Amino acid sequence: MRITLWSIVVTTILLFSACEERQVVIPDFVPPTSDRVVLLEELSGVRCPNCPGGAAEIKRLEERYGDNFVAVAYYTEFLGYPLPESRYNFLTDEAEEVEDYLGQYLGKPAAAINRVIREDNTMFNTSTGEWSGFVEEALQTDSEFNIQGNSDYDADARSAEVEILVTPIRNLEGDYRLTVMATESKIIDAQLLPGNVIDLDYEHNHIFRVFLSNLIGDQITQSLEQSRTLRFNYSFDLEGEWVPENMHIVAFVEYQEGGRPVDVLQAMEIPVVQ
Repeated sequence: MRITLWSIVVTTILLFSACEERQVVIPDFVPPTSDRVVLLEELSGVRCPNCPGGAAEIKRLEERYGDNFVAVAYYTEFLGYPLPESRYNFLTDEAEEVEDYLGQYLGKPAAAINRVIREDNTMFNTSTGEWSGFVEEALQTDSEFNIQGNSDYDADARSAEVEILVTPIRNLEGDYRLTVMATESKIIDAQLLPGNVIDLDYEHNHIFRVFLSNLIGDQITQSLEQSRTLRFNYSFDLEGEWVPENMHIVAFVEYQEGGRPVDVLQAMEIPVVQ
């Protein structure tokens, strides 16, 4: 076979062209246009070395979705007992009851997104990389409710009066529940990290503190008529170690069937000190 100089040049060009890296174009993030606010409830613990990874993912979701995203972290007995180096005990009986109420999970961190039951017949997902997909899916639909709130904090009494306003977007019938709670963030305390390392300056965020409503939600008994605003009032006292400036009120409306959650239809978060 006769090989010419020209054929060698052409072959060389083709080889380099085939090996040339092609830049993958990643589309820009498009902020959600939905007015829905997605609720993520995480099971965590100070003895859970993988839980800081869950907290990091929650922070990323907050930055990505902004006001369309609300998170709560329940510290429960499994991997949640204080470390010898801990200053605080984040365990509460109510958080333990929520864990039992929402159902089984395979490990921590575990997240329930809008309390929707997944394909594995549980609300909880332990794969942090999948959480954003569930949030994105929920944001594809508009909310059935509008929720607003106000908090009037009395520094002398260390107590807060909270008003929650719930307005249906359309006429609704069924078992709808309003749940209201208080959370606290920016708490510096010990946390176990991978490699059996203890971080004494770890920042714990979105920690569940107390329910203002019933744990399974207060049943909305008023007629849910389109654009009719319903008012709900609550109050609570802050314990000595709680920092009011770092606390938030989280409220959400969920639909239930047979006494069990089906879907959180709208959520909201406001600071205790406004």
